[in-house]
Amino acid sequence: MAAEAAAAAATPVLLSPPGPTVTMRAPGGVTGAPALTGVTNLASLNYQSMTAHPAVKAACRGTLTELGCGSCGPRGFYGTATPHLLAEAALARYAGAPEAILYSFGGATASSAVPAFCKRGDVCVADDGVGPDLVRGMLLSRATIVWYPHNDMAALGAALTAITDGDRQGGGGATTQRRFIVTEAVSSTHGDVAPLATIVALRRAHRFRLILDESHSLGVLGAAGGGLLAATGVANADVDVRVADLGAAFGTVGGMCVGSEPAVVDHQRLSGAGYCFSAAQPPFLATAIVAVADVLVAEGEARTARLRRNVAALRGRLVGLGLPPDWVVEGGTDGTCGEGLKIWHGHDYS
Repeated sequence: MAAEAAAAAATPVLLSPPGPTVTMRAPGGVTGAPALTGVTNLASLNYQSMTAHPAVKAACRGTLTELGCGSCGPRGFYGTATPHLLAEAALARYAGAPEAILYSFGGATASSAVPAFCKRGDVCVADDGVGPDLVRGMLLSRATIVWYPHNDMAALGAALTAITDGDRQGGGGATTQRRFIVTEAVSSTHGDVAPLATIVALRRAHRFRLILDESHSLGVLGAAGGGLLAATGVANADVDVRVADLGAAFGTVGGMCVGSEPAVVDHQRLSGAGYCFSAAQPPFLATAIVAVADVLVAEGEARTARLRRNVAALRGRLVGLGLPPDWVVEGGTDGTCGEGLKIWHGHDYS
């Protein structure tokens, strides 16, 4: 008990909703001690400060009043409410896709969508910097995984060539073996942006499908935060499957998947494990998705421009501090759709 009490006393306590700045009780502070206000928040993925947006809060409050909190079950068994359908329609419009499917938890989206399409005997050529959700999905699919060095297009091209040459020699090909390129739009590990146009060109040349994780680009890159496709001009038809954790720029709980064809979504309604067997998200969280999409459409260009300025300002302050030699600050210098901010300490990312 003494150890637990000491640990609790050493733990900072958040006293306000997450936002750019927060109010908190400092480590070692005691109940009743003056709170620290205006503390810069570097521990949240709430990139566009949507969790406390007045329009989002008002919309969620209305749904809570009407429908309560729980969803009562999976989407296919009593769990679907009108806000879920409205959220899927809003996400499809926002992503420029024919349809969207809504998962109740962001972390389960990629790990459900990938094995819905990849099976034993298929092959995934994956960037070795992808995050744990994509890795988990590929492992669950039991497909063969071929790793290439992060954003190394020469290595990706060589891997695709080796696979297609091997298929021809063995009498197989794209029609007998499903073949995927798996990567992230903005790397959750490295913080930089995938060269999507080059990946799409290689995908076409070698007849591979493409699975792209837009968790850290949706709501951040491109006009109105439309994501990497919007930022680079790549057509929706050139990316077979796109997934995103809505806990980042959208500031809510859930995940979404869109595809180049309606069949991508239709297939997951019976084959996406996280969709079929998880309780649907509380309806008010689906309402938050609609409200956030509306705000981003109305204010997205101004918000993304402000976000870039904030990244540049933070980078300038960090560099100006004269950090120790084992700290390196990278990224945050591209004014259009370039890298996010990376802070290295030895071999760790912050």
